[in-house]
Amino acid sequence: MGNLNSWYVRDAQGNNLAVYEAATSGGAVTWKEQQLYGFNHLGMWRPDVNLASANAPSVWTQTGKKFFELSNLPIAIGMGNVMSVISDEVVNDNGTYKPTVISANDYSPVIVVDQWRS
Repeated sequence: MGNLNSWYVRDAQGNNLAVYEAATSGGAVTWKEQQLYGFNHLGMWRPDVNLASANAPSVWTQTGKKFFELSNLPIAIGMGNVMSVISDEVVNDNGTYKPTVISANDYSPVIVVDQWRS
């Protein structure tokens, strides 16, 4: 694998919005990441789309490319710790659909990872 050039698109406050990559040898530009925002940061979409040949809206409907962050404090405070990250893929457990958990953490009241419950 050769060297890559990466481009980061940011908003006026400096928040990362998207990441694009291309090989330094002049390869096609690939859309690697798109941050998802509502009132606050919700998660990330990883389309991994070659912009020269792919149709990004068709990739949006594919599962396993969107990741959502769940926090323990109200978003309005803006201080919530990400407790878990789930994917848009679901698992059918005898008729009950459950999200695919990518990562999960548990925190004590002093906001450190609780080693006894993780």
